[in-house]
Amino acid sequence: MLAEAKVLFDKMPVKDQVSWNTIISCYAQNDDLEEVRNYCTHGSKAQKRDKWIIPFLLFGEFGAYNP
Repeated sequence: MLAEAKVLFDKMPVKDQVSWNTIISCYAQNDDLEEVRNYCTHGSKAQKRDKWIIPFLLFGEFGAYNP
């Protein structure tokens, strides 16, 4: 299911803040630390760091996701 979400995300012509937060949260919920870190640090330049992404940034840095 996550692989399908990634394909869909990659095919999106325009990615907004909600789409970025969604794909990052999917990887966090599946304990994929490497992908969380990758999306958080190498995401689109248009991606802003908002209050919703902070827990996933922490997970990416410290592996501490626990909603």
